[in-house]
Amino acid sequence: MVSANLIERIRTICCMKETIDAHTELWGDLGLHGDDAFELLEALHTDCGVDFSDLDFSRYFPNETEGIYYWWGRRIGLWRTRFAPLTVGHLEAVVVRRQWFEP
Repeated sequence: MVSANLIERIRTICCMKETIDAHTELWGDLGLHGDDAFELLEALHTDCGVDFSDLDFSRYFPNETEGIYYWWGRRIGLWRTRFAPLTVGHLEAVVVRRQWFEP
């Protein structure tokens, strides 16, 4: 079960009203990308002491410019995303461990 605090942080950044659970993908389901994704990770680093130094950001999230391009392209069925899935559940495990590790 994912903590309500983490879900609330994600909702605050994403402004999403849909259900968020451990299986929700940050990019794939919520469209979290670029500055917003960085803001979430930075908040977890600052508030919880999580070390994200080993995270390859571009493997999991598009940058700010390409985020909209990929999001709409995928929504209208033009292609599948090239970004690896990162779930809320895995992010919570990273917070508990306070160190990034690959899913």
